[in-house]
Amino acid sequence: MPFRTRLKSTLQAALLFTLFLIPPVFAQQPASNGFFTTSDGVKLHYLEAGQGETLLFIPGWLMPADIWQKQITDLSQDYHVVALDPRSQGQSDMTAQGNDPFRRSKDVSELLDHLQVDSVVLVGWSLGAFDALAYLHEFGADRVNGLVLVDSPLAAPSGPAPAQRSPFLQRFQNDREHVGDDYVWSLFKKPLPSPLRKTLEKAQARVPTDIALATLDNTRPGDAWEPKLSVLKKVSILYVITPTYTSQADYLKEIDPDARVETFENCGHALFVDEFQKFNDVLRDFLKQASLYSSTTSSPKPGKPAAAPSTASRPTTVQPTLQPVAGPTKQPVLESTPIPTKPATPRPTRTPRKTATPTPSFTPGPSPAPAKARPTPRPTRTPKNTPTATTAPTPHHRKVTPSPAATPLPQQPTQRPAAKPSKSPAWASSGNPIQDGYFTTSDHMRLHYLEAGTGLTLVFIPGWLISAEVWMPQLQDLSADYHVVALDPRSQGLSDMTPQGDEPMRQARDIQELLDHLQLSTAVLIGWSHGAFHVLSYVNEFGTNRLYAFVLVDSSLGAAQAPPDSSTRQAKFIEEYKKDPQTALRGFIWGLFKNPPPANFTKDLNQSALRTPPEIALGLMNNIYPGDKWQPPIQTVRQVPLLYAVTDKFAFQAQYLTQVDPLARVEIFQNTGHALFVDDSLHFNTVLRDFLRSASRYPSGWPTRPKPTATPHP
Repeated sequence: MPFRTRLKSTLQAALLFTLFLIPPVFAQQPASNGFFTTSDGVKLHYLEAGQGETLLFIPGWLMPADIWQKQITDLSQDYHVVALDPRSQGQSDMTAQGNDPFRRSKDVSELLDHLQVDSVVLVGWSLGAFDALAYLHEFGADRVNGLVLVDSPLAAPSGPAPAQRSPFLQRFQNDREHVGDDYVWSLFKKPLPSPLRKTLEKAQARVPTDIALATLDNTRPGDAWEPKLSVLKKVSILYVITPTYTSQADYLKEIDPDARVETFENCGHALFVDEFQKFNDVLRDFLKQASLYSSTTSSPKPGKPAAAPSTASRPTTVQPTLQPVAGPTKQPVLESTPIPTKPATPRPTRTPRKTATPTPSFTPGPSPAPAKARPTPRPTRTPKNTPTATTAPTPHHRKVTPSPAATPLPQQPTQRPAAKPSKSPAWASSGNPIQDGYFTTSDHMRLHYLEAGTGLTLVFIPGWLISAEVWMPQLQDLSADYHVVALDPRSQGLSDMTPQGDEPMRQARDIQELLDHLQLSTAVLIGWSHGAFHVLSYVNEFGTNRLYAFVLVDSSLGAAQAPPDSSTRQAKFIEEYKKDPQTALRGFIWGLFKNPPPANFTKDLNQSALRTPPEIALGLMNNIYPGDKWQPPIQTVRQVPLLYAVTDKFAFQAQYLTQVDPLARVEIFQNTGHALFVDDSLHFNTVLRDFLRSASRYPSGWPTRPKPTATPHP
């Protein structure tokens, strides 16, 4: 063989041998299947590839771990990548038990134990983000080196459950085969490879329909659950979103300026698939930055390289505190710009007790000119683009409405005495599932209340001698979205008449015992006129631990701040009442309204007021507060969101309130009587709904919610 030919053959062989020895640097890392069994006996599946710092990916509703295919393939070159099939998803066991974030967060903890991982970056998408947040809530940040939330609210959807399922979920329930496949298609804005699409369609079809729906219903297992802000600040956060969640990104930056936000334009809900290269690059860059903020030195997974120890601690952010103004000016000038309706994050719901959908029958009075109000003083309380329909983990199939439609937001115990259907003629013909309830206080008084709906609880307290039925426009309308309760205070309505305890301090304890009786850990207190003193007294006596928010309706902020001419009018009325209670009360009831309500409505209120003996009625009026200089402590009032809905006569006090609590919201109702929530019920209910949605974004002092304590019932 010629020398040149032999040399060529030798070089070719050497080249082939060299290439054979060189490892394929750009070869894909194959993912291996793994399984483990949880402490409650459920077998869960996961995908695993690569070495290094552990990244744990958690998919959204119905989706399998395979949806993270692009991340597993790419990032496993540099990291130990794990993608979990949550219980009842993918190749994991289908089970009717534990399909809520708290149990799934325990699954995550047990997976880390199974993999012997002491340091992890949690990456949760959509519903999977709730699992990641719940993990921090339950297990803290000791093992978490970073948190990545992908196109999801910052907490479980925070609002009351809708009276019925969204149109998408109704179609999903009735035509699972076609709607399930449509759901998969809707997650993406860019063409999806056929093999991956088929894998996802097959995975969603494997989940039984009842379990799929239950997973959404159980998104928010606690009455007022939200991630603890103190825990969130202990880890580096990356919030990767589509423009849908812009307002929540603004909120996150306010409470944690060090959090990183990345907005992906022109992407579907599964943005990490539509723009996988950009997502992976952003994630890599974030992980490099996150290593600077780790507060603990993590131990590596056995057999895997250790991550670089942290060299700096995460900066802490000092939250600003509000400084009260010494007092009101003598000539207040209220700004008169109407507050526009603001879409906002709904708040969580508790387990429904009744499933009937109320149908309002109360006909509101004519709507007056737009109410003048002071604008909300802090822009962050006004969400710009908060998702409004959050029952499903993706917004694509849901109708966006200004009223809260939520999953999330709570299960509360329901083992309590069943209420009996009411026979009151004022509203029995409406067909609403409003019910009568009774409970006995610790001093042996039997108190009556009305109740309807499910969701976040609103407790309405009426004014002097007025029964709970005055709140009928709210009970019938708001019960479609909330659990509404209207109390007959002692010596009013159908509650027991007693000369004992007819002062706000005892009335406040009655409210506390009502919350215990209903087994509520969170509520919104709404007090009108004399009832507002009961609410203020409650805040003074029991603090704000159980308050989501509170509302004062056309009442002074304390006994000493009443309008100047009120004492004269009150003295004149008392003289008339002593001479002829029936005539005086008839005029008093009619004087509450500027727009005449239905005749039977006022008739029932009048008959109810006549039940209270005159001596007890006068005692109620004289026992507003034990001291004429009393006022609620400003520091306590400012701990939770406050709505002050009043007529013009309380404009001076509204000005004072906005000085001592700049975050309080003021609504001035014009062309209405004292019972403004009846005269213009539509406007009042709209304002209240909007306030409650805004309250979910209150930036300071998230109150703790202790477990309710049972009240002894003799």
